[in-house]
Amino acid sequence: MNVAGGAGPSPVPPGPSVPTAPSNLVVTGSVGNKANLAFTDTSNNEEGFKVYTNGELYKTLGPGETAFEVELVCENTYDIYVVAYNAAGESPRTGTVRVAGSCPTPAPQKPAAPANLAVTGWSGTVANMAFTDASNNEAGFRVYANGGLFKTLGSDETTFQVEPPCGSTTNVYVTAYNAVGESVHSNSVRVAGAACPPPGPTVPGAPSNLAVTGWSGTVANMAFSDRSNNEDGFRVYANGGVYRTLSPNETAFQLSTECGATYSVYVVAFNGAGESGHTNTVNVAGAACPPPGPVAPRAPSNLAVTGWSGTMAKMAFNDRSDNEDGFRVYVNGGVYQTLGANDTTFQMGPGCGSTYSVYVVAFNAAGESGRSNTVNVTGACPYY
Repeated sequence: MNVAGGAGPSPVPPGPSVPTAPSNLVVTGSVGNKANLAFTDTSNNEEGFKVYTNGELYKTLGPGETAFEVELVCENTYDIYVVAYNAAGESPRTGTVRVAGSCPTPAPQKPAAPANLAVTGWSGTVANMAFTDASNNEAGFRVYANGGLFKTLGSDETTFQVEPPCGSTTNVYVTAYNAVGESVHSNSVRVAGAACPPPGPTVPGAPSNLAVTGWSGTVANMAFSDRSNNEDGFRVYANGGVYRTLSPNETAFQLSTECGATYSVYVVAFNGAGESGHTNTVNVAGAACPPPGPVAPRAPSNLAVTGWSGTMAKMAFNDRSDNEDGFRVYVNGGVYQTLGANDTTFQMGPGCGSTYSVYVVAFNAAGESGRSNTVNVTGACPYY
């Protein structure tokens, strides 16, 4: 009814309202090239949800369906948001989530082969070599010479040296390597060594048959056989040291010996190349030594004036040897008198007011002993 009480049309019921915006859009995980996402439904009147990627409708979800997947393409980036909708329209959008497609890790590859191997110069007989690194994934390089591994270089190390033997050629190439394996090799370079110098002398053959051929008193006459034709001479060793040097083809020598000594003797040949092996070793014994002769006696000691008899000084000393033939008394440097063995006292008459320097030695066939202490004796003068 209207206000006047008359009959009229019924009011139109209100239409649906736009649903509220979903929230909390997040990535919950990923499997392979698919990202799993979820959000919170904050409305109760949606007919569903629309998922947008990069501004375009990607898929539609049913009411209450709050999780979905997005297919991702390697290296592409996706800006994703969600809206709720019904007959009244779309809600505001969720926050935008950016998701990047991940690419599978490529399988490792062997490095590319190095290139442009060349000799860049020489340092004496050593060839300086270099090449171009054509890869960016090598762990290092391997240098091969005549088919065998010559040396290993570090990553990005592109120079090295080779010293080919004189008179020969060395075939050189390089590979790069990593955990997967080796590259094919670079170009090969043939490096020629310098001409070889003429061969030097060879060591002479060892002499042989060393022997004592006779004696001349205490001198042993010795000889050996020369078994080489290129010696500069021979060296005679006695007890490990060089005893003498002989000329080429000189095969006899003499060895002077001392009584009671033994000499271990051998001979080598020598030239500019070195010494040969040595001959047989001959042990040469010197003659027996004669019994030892006498030794000089020990020096007497404690020479002193023991008293006076008028103008005569009485003197005595200690005998310290048991092998003297006697004693000699020296006065002022000359022999004053000779005493018998074990005779240890004597007298001397110094002149009035004169001083005499006196000492005593023992003697035998071996010679004199050292002297005793020296005593200065002054002669007494008579009283008038």
